[in-house]
Amino acid sequence: MMIVAAERLRSIGYAKIAVIYHTRRNQRYPVGEHKSIVLNRFFSWGSWSDKCRFLWMSTSFESFVCLGADVLDGGYSVEGSVRRLELVRLAARAGMSTRVVGFSLNVALDIAVIQAIRALPPSVLFFPRDPLSLQRLRSFADVPGELSADLAFLLQPRSTPASRAVIAWIEERRAVGQIPIGINANYLLLKDRHDDPYSAFLGLINFNVALIESLRAANPRYCFILIPHDYRGPWSDDRLAQLIHGKLANVTRDYVLTVANKLSAAEAKAVCARLEFLVTGRMHLAIAALGMGIPAACFSYQGKVQGLFEHFGIGELALELPAGAVPNSVEGLSGGRCES
Repeated sequence: MMIVAAERLRSIGYAKIAVIYHTRRNQRYPVGEHKSIVLNRFFSWGSWSDKCRFLWMSTSFESFVCLGADVLDGGYSVEGSVRRLELVRLAARAGMSTRVVGFSLNVALDIAVIQAIRALPPSVLFFPRDPLSLQRLRSFADVPGELSADLAFLLQPRSTPASRAVIAWIEERRAVGQIPIGINANYLLLKDRHDDPYSAFLGLINFNVALIESLRAANPRYCFILIPHDYRGPWSDDRLAQLIHGKLANVTRDYVLTVANKLSAAEAKAVCARLEFLVTGRMHLAIAALGMGIPAACFSYQGKVQGLFEHFGIGELALELPAGAVPNSVEGLSGGRCES
């Protein structure tokens, strides 16, 4: 989202771009900015010195854009969300044209986030990325809001040796009449829904094995590409993909490719363009497919996926995992079109 935002701002004439980083570690992912400022003390404890640094920097700029994404509503950190909104307030008070863009609001907003939004100056413009988030925003705040879309839709697919290797496998399979289905298993979907992380991890493996085996039994022409999209931590997508692949029956394993090389978002988008269909636990991988005209089903979390899919008029493809235990078979799914 940051890459796309910077590219688009430059394309409409913004030659001077500064990026606000939370920590110095984030600076490992530069987006070609003119300058940057790290406000780790502000995001940690609300440092006044960092506020002053931000206000001093703002004298050199005309506009301020806050990328809300899925971290504006407090779903991951209420304090972090309130801090972001404080920067929005300071930017607007400093006279900058201020916008909050590309964000979702979940169904259980914390009162502190609601109050922070209500306290913003009326000059701040809001551009939520789905109709449900716009509806939730208007339910508690009288603020200027206009339906937009996730900035990731504007990301251009990238052809590299890594993405071309996966695409070559897909095209080989298509040449013999097979139908390529993308599968993404993501543990973050379950991390707050199970008391035992290890059991949740094993359950997710079993669930995806059952999903692939049942789809393959329903149509022997299906082949599958296990596509990781989140490489963070011990429960990463790539580790999940490897374990899922290893647990498949031998006769099925021959029709499944596990993407071995780490794909960037742009590379993953190039791969998604060659699929027939995608089933994913990551909303932004669904966006990669939908942005290339490829239908996708995505497991819902924090009320964000449903809004995205309603944006496309395909709300039935926002799948729900049942409450409680992780399902061990595809019969545990509710919603969507898993039967077909």
